[in-house]
Amino acid sequence: MRHHGIGHIVGTILDAPENAAAVEELKLRAREAGFKAGYNRCISDMNLLFQGKFTD
Repeated sequence: MRHHGIGHIVGTILDAPENAAAVEELKLRAREAGFKAGYNRCISDMNLLFQGKFTD
């Protein structure tokens, strides 16, 4: 029981639908934050480009 019971309890807790939903929400928010940060960086780089003078 000591070797198998604790592993089963931990597995049950980790596989609970509430935990799966929370982890999925966390992954989605982290991904959105990453996209937003990348987009903001791209915009700031493009703004620097357009503020400079264009040459041939």
